[in-house]
Amino acid sequence: MQTAKDVHALLAAADSDAGLFAPRAVLATLVRTEGSSFRRAGSRMLFGGNGRVMRGFSGGCPEADLALRARRVIASGRVERAVYDRERSLDLLIEAGCGGELEIILEPLAQRSSLRFLDVIAGLWQSRSTAIMASVFPREPASAAVAHVIWRRGEIVLDEVQEANRTAVLLAAVDPQLGEAATLRRIAVAGMDADVLYEPIVPPTQLVLIGANAVADAVARAAQELAWPALRIDPKTTTPEAFVRLLRDTIDRHTFVVSMTNLFERDVEFAAAALATPAPYVGILGSHQRAVQMRQRLQEICGDVGGRLYTPAGLSIGSEDAEQIAISVVAEIMAVARKKSGVPLSRSSESIHTGTRASEGLR
Repeated sequence: MQTAKDVHALLAAADSDAGLFAPRAVLATLVRTEGSSFRRAGSRMLFGGNGRVMRGFSGGCPEADLALRARRVIASGRVERAVYDRERSLDLLIEAGCGGELEIILEPLAQRSSLRFLDVIAGLWQSRSTAIMASVFPREPASAAVAHVIWRRGEIVLDEVQEANRTAVLLAAVDPQLGEAATLRRIAVAGMDADVLYEPIVPPTQLVLIGANAVADAVARAAQELAWPALRIDPKTTTPEAFVRLLRDTIDRHTFVVSMTNLFERDVEFAAAALATPAPYVGILGSHQRAVQMRQRLQEICGDVGGRLYTPAGLSIGSEDAEQIAISVVAEIMAVARKKSGVPLSRSSESIHTGTRASEGLR
């Protein structure tokens, strides 16, 4: 799964370091996982011809082996497939400490334009649009180029296949229940045998932060580190009425609102406005005693607020200062966004994340 941090980091590297493509770069795509793994399918690494490496699939291995493979791909200009499983690379799996299986495809990139699909994704995120991307990895020959097709509500916004019949096959083969996990399928694309990775393109988590104080600043810094867009609202200069008008053009189901004005009535006004939107999370800082009063007031104003009101906002980690409170709030938002419990992993039996689904014949 590509995160906003992944996409922005890869594009920033490609735009700032011309040496990446001398003589060529290599894009490694994690196309399939089985069992426990550090990253999910759709994650990507970039190996520069100058030795620079961006992002990663694990805490260390199999990056060392992938770097060696990337040098071969840079030299040959041919696609290479790496499979790490018990039959082929158990030593790497033991060293990595996960024990899962990974399948990774390394493709040569001759120039910056080879990453155009990431530019399209960044543009879709800018407009808060959802879409689907199909990455086509031909099985043979190894010199065949990888192509991407991206479509949004039936409209094709990128077509690197550029052959109507093949593109139509790709669109017809997508799982209507794709959800938010990538799916790898092996299909015949108008006579070409290929592995196709279908990925949902979902806008990154967006924050609306209400407050002009140290905690709001710390949450904004954490969001920036994660490449989450954040809209700052100063309650001293923005009225609740103006806030309502702003929300109409801002809020979607991937937008999380946190009010931290330190003023009870002002928090009530802003939270009530946010609860009238599709925002899945409306958090309010404060004590448990204040939270009881806050819930009562908001139920009087909004009726049943369901499970979207989070007050006190944040996970219970014993926060003592602005930065620690920010960690607590951001962690809770991430758990809600990923539909996770937020409890310690050592006390939970739920999977850390969902692996890629693969069609028959791929394992």
